[in-house]
Amino acid sequence: MINAAVGENIRKVRNSRNLTIEKLAEVTGVSKSMLGQIERGDANPTITTVWKIANGLKVPFSVLIQLPEVETRVIDKSQIALMLSDDGLYECCPFFPFDSKRNFEMYEMTLQPTCKAPGEPHPKGTLEYIIVFDGEITIEHNNQVDKVKKGQAIKFNADTAHCYYNAGVEVARFVLLIHYLYDII
Repeated sequence: MINAAVGENIRKVRNSRNLTIEKLAEVTGVSKSMLGQIERGDANPTITTVWKIANGLKVPFSVLIQLPEVETRVIDKSQIALMLSDDGLYECCPFFPFDSKRNFEMYEMTLQPTCKAPGEPHPKGTLEYIIVFDGEITIEHNNQVDKVKKGQAIKFNADTAHCYYNAGVEVARFVLLIHYLYDII
C-alpha cells in the first residue's frame, strides 16, 4: 500500500511542477527506470532513495510517503510501512506524515548501535523536536554536538545539515517532530 502511495505522491508533485521523469532523475540522482518503477508502485524504495527524491523536489520527506488521511483514527504501528536505511541500521515509522494544514510531521525513529543517520537541511525556519525513549543519541547540528539520553528532549533549528548518531551499545528509539515555519507546498 505504501509503495503505491509513494508512487502516486511523487507523480502528483512531479506533474504539478511540469517535470518529466528525465528532469526528476537529473535533480534527484535517481535513475529514470527506478523513478518509473516507484511511480508505478513496482519498487520498494529505501529511505535514502525517498530522501533524494524529496530533496530534489524540495518537499518534506513525509509528503512522499503519506497515505490518504482521515480526521480521527487510532494508528497501529503494524499498519504503517516502515522505511529502512540501505544498511538496515536506521528505521523510520511515519506515524504522522506531513500535514500542510498544520505544517508538521512526526516519526518514531530507531537507530541501531553505530548507526549514523544524516539529516538534510530543511527549509529556513524549520525546527526539530526530539524525545528519546530508549538509549542515547548524539545530534550534530548548527556547528554543535548534543547528547540526548532516555527521558531527555531537544529542540534545534534544522535548516542546516544535521546528523543523528547512536554511539551507545543499545538500540536508540526516539520521536522526531519536524515543524515548518512556513507553508511548504
